[in-house]
Amino acid sequence: MNFNHLPVARKLWALVLGLVVAMLVLLAGMVTHLGDVDAQAARVVQFNEERIGLALRWKGLSALAVDRVVNALASNDEALTEGLIKQSKEDIQAIDSVQKQIEAALFSPADKEQFQSVMAARKLVLEHNAEASKLRANLDYTGARGVLESKMLPAVGRYVAEQDAFVQLQERQRDAAKLKAAQQRQTALWIGFGLALALVVLGMVLAALLVRSITRPLAKAVGLAD
Repeated sequence: MNFNHLPVARKLWALVLGLVVAMLVLLAGMVTHLGDVDAQAARVVQFNEERIGLALRWKGLSALAVDRVVNALASNDEALTEGLIKQSKEDIQAIDSVQKQIEAALFSPADKEQFQSVMAARKLVLEHNAEASKLRANLDYTGARGVLESKMLPAVGRYVAEQDAFVQLQERQRDAAKLKAAQQRQTALWIGFGLALALVVLGMVLAALLVRSITRPLAKAVGLAD
């Protein structure tokens, strides 16, 4: 059926309904897409928040264990030292558990690189702790304190610094995820605005064609009547 042969009322209704349907489809698509973007952003941010929580717990447990080990090596009280060493061993088991969770959650090259830096620093602390503990077990308190002050404490400082760097990396990645989500949302809104504008322009073009299809026959009829 030729569009020009349709009644004017049908033409108007077809134009209006077509635009309304198109706008509804666009709106539904925009709402769905924005919902997906927000949901994905929430998942990413939540994942990063969980990793930050694990990293902070890891850092706290490590600081507690190191503090107990240092106090044990520096003390001449055997009962106190034995208690601190026992507690530090329990701390190390808890650290190992959290560390495995963190390692399983690593996903970026930067994560893996910084995690290895922390592991290298921790290994050095454990080596110096074993050396100092052996000297103390042999009643060489002076030697144990020497290792503690010259080797272990600097290694502890590096260990803490590497863990701080790991926590800061997680925070930067969380902030970057939030920024990316905001940019994706803004992009989706601009695309929606562009499509809506295109529909408006299309509606104007169709309206112009409709007016032309009405006025042209009228003009011909007037011309014939003259």
